Amino acid sequence: PLFDWGFRRAGKASKLVAIGGCLALLIVILLPVALVFVGLQDRLAHIPLFGFSVFVLLFCLGPRDLGEEVHDYRQAITHNDMDELHVLAAELLEYAPETGEVPDIERAIYAQANNRIFGVVFWFAVLGPVGAWLFRVLDLMRRRAVHYYIDVSGDQFATQSLQSTPIVIVALKLHQLFAWVPSRLLMIAYALAGNYEGAMFAWRNPPAVSSVLFPGKDEQLLGAIGCGAAPDSAEH
Repeated sequence: PLFDWGFRRAGKASKLVAIGGCLALLIVILLPVALVFVGLQDRLAHIPLFGFSVFVLLFCLGPRDLGEEVHDYRQAITHNDMDELHVLAAELLEYAPETGEVPDIERAIYAQANNRIFGVVFWFAVLGPVGAWLFRVLDLMRRRAVHYYIDVSGDQFATQSLQSTPIVIVALKLHQLFAWVPSRLLMIAYALAGNYEGAMFAWRNPPAVSSVLFPGKDEQLLGAIGCGAAPDSAEH
């Protein structure tokens, strides 16, 4: 609700106002976690701080478990449960696929691994619980911004009119800024852990960018490299 309120207030504002609005939202949401983090410094041998940090990390990794969603999606395919497939596809793709559409779920899974897991853990390692919460909030803001844009444009694929909604552009850019480093590390991890040649082929031949929403340029590249690194990949 806080994101929606901010987007409505700054929906048609200039880019400068949109930047200020997004930063203000971030500060309001980050401030309680930052204050608790600072307040627990050097108290009781750091035990309360450790407990708080673990709680924030686990909270930021939830509430949806990506591994469970992938398992449920495979089970739905096995049982030909179209309703469950549609619901899970919408969660992974961040839009509801049309009837008859064959969505690229596999690439979306590799990309979502950064948004839901690796990016959170990376920023937790860099900035502690404040970093994990920051990345989680940025991902939530990005998702809400996309929903706001779809509501305004009436078309989830009409990305050519994004210039009229600077608040959405700012939310996407902020997330991309903080997701850039962990996404590159995850690309390297995919290549080293799987089919190196297939991953490098995908990296050298990036897919054509079909959207600035999810999956955007970095997510599409991450998904392509993940698929290329898969043991059964033929992309080499």
